[in-house]
Amino acid sequence: MIIRLFLAFLLLTSSALAGELIRDELVETTLDSSLKPKPYVQKVYKDKLVEKTLLGKNLPMPVPNLHYNYADSDGVVVKLRPKTKISTGGKLRDGDVVKFVVTQNIVHNGRVILEKNSEVSAVVENISPNDRYGVPASIVISRFSSEVLPDKTLDGEINLQGKNNSLWVYPLSYFLMPFFGAGFGTTFIRGGNVNISPDETIEIYYRPTRFRTGL
Repeated sequence: MIIRLFLAFLLLTSSALAGELIRDELVETTLDSSLKPKPYVQKVYKDKLVEKTLLGKNLPMPVPNLHYNYADSDGVVVKLRPKTKISTGGKLRDGDVVKFVVTQNIVHNGRVILEKNSEVSAVVENISPNDRYGVPASIVISRFSSEVLPDKTLDGEINLQGKNNSLWVYPLSYFLMPFFGAGFGTTFIRGGNVNISPDETIEIYYRPTRFRTGL
């Protein structure tokens, strides 16, 4: 008798729990008892901060500049070359300053703003060294500046990557693994370094309006 009562208790408990488990709030709020979609009722959400600061105030709408010519730019191309070789395989580190020289006179509004062979500095923002499995090195150089120009008027970035050997190292490694683990030998193959020689030309821009607007 006791066993039957215990079994009945377990049956009722499991039924109640099962009923709770299969409840779905999304279904109950979107479908009626016949499983048809309930009529849509738009809810109005209130924001106390918005009501306190904006309710009842007449705020002017921003006026769009519909006549702005996005193709128009006062940017002047500045061609540079490294003063010395820049390489991720050397002692170069994040935050180091690298030097460039201007390859030709830069003219703006009929005035020479940068003379040929004048010096331009830049900052190494990030260096990722090459690694095993053919992963290449990468370098990011930006924050170009010149002593004869206002701050932030030189705009540009160098973002280069070395030779990516992982495209063939990974497949070769998997192919050689069944041969007594010969694929492990490919893990020591590294990707290429980034090398920028003094003969290479880098292009950045001179933007005088950045100084005026503070961008």
